[in-house]
Amino acid sequence: MEAFGVYFRIDREDMFPFLVAMFDALKEAKRTGDFPEVSEWLPLIHPNVRAHFYWPPAEELSVVAEIRATRPIIIMEPSDAIGDEWDFGSILDAVKNGEYQMLEIVKTSSNAGELRIDPEAYPYGGIGAFIALIEAHGMHILGINEYGKYQPRSELVSSEPKEKGRDKPWWKFW
Repeated sequence: MEAFGVYFRIDREDMFPFLVAMFDALKEAKRTGDFPEVSEWLPLIHPNVRAHFYWPPAEELSVVAEIRATRPIIIMEPSDAIGDEWDFGSILDAVKNGEYQMLEIVKTSSNAGELRIDPEAYPYGGIGAFIALIEAHGMHILGINEYGKYQPRSELVSSEPKEKGRDKPWWKFW
C-alpha cells in the first residue's frame, strides 16, 4: 500500500462490482461537487447493502443538522470505524467534505482489494466512511494505510466490545 487507504478481503465477489460502482459514483460527485440527496443514491445501493446502513428519520436528521452546525466535526479513528454502523447520509457528507482526491478501488489479488485516496491537507477527514462502505458491501477489513504507516487489522481491533450503531447516542454519529 502506497497511497492512503483501506486494504480488504473480498468475501463477496458478487458485491465487489457494486462497491466499485459506488466508489466511482462518489468519486465523480466529489470531482464535480454535485452530491444529490440521499434518496437519489438509492438506485446505486444494492438491497443487501442498504440493510447495513442506519436510515434515520427526517426529524432526527433535522436536529442533528442544527447541532452539527455549531460543533466541531470529530474525525473518527480507523479503529473506531471497523464494525461501526453509519447512516448513508453521513458517508455522503464525509466524502463531500473530506480533503482528498479519490484515486481508485482495485483488486490486488484474486481475493483482496484496496481503496486508495490522496489527502490534500491535514486533517483530511479520515477514512472511516470508506471502511463503513467496504464493510456494508460484505468485505472484511484487513488493514489501513494512513500517515505513511500500514496497520493490520490486529492492531486496529481490540478485544473489548464496543458500542454499535443505533445503540449509540445520536451525537456519536457526528
